[in-house]
Amino acid sequence: PAPCGVTITLEHDADVDKARQVLLQTARQHPTALGTPTCRITNLSGAGVAVTLTAWAKNPLAAADMKSDLLEAAKREFDKAGIKIHRDWNVAAAGK
Repeated sequence: PAPCGVTITLEHDADVDKARQVLLQTARQHPTALGTPTCRITNLSGAGVAVTLTAWAKNPLAAADMKSDLLEAAKREFDKAGIKIHRDWNVAAAGK
């Protein structure tokens, strides 16, 4: 087995419990998932609230694919649920 870690920084006013539910449900449904995933708050800062999903995949290659799949699903499901992912305004402004 290989670990798959996904950390996402949410806005301070985001629904952390809903975000956690989305991440855990998505991980449980992944075809290469093993065991029971966890999702914890791993940082609080001016940037927002960081949540980290930890799941296990069959092997390192499956873990890399799982991470990509989980990030894509999180973005889609967070958008549907109105959960705001922190936006780095300095990077956004520099890209204009």
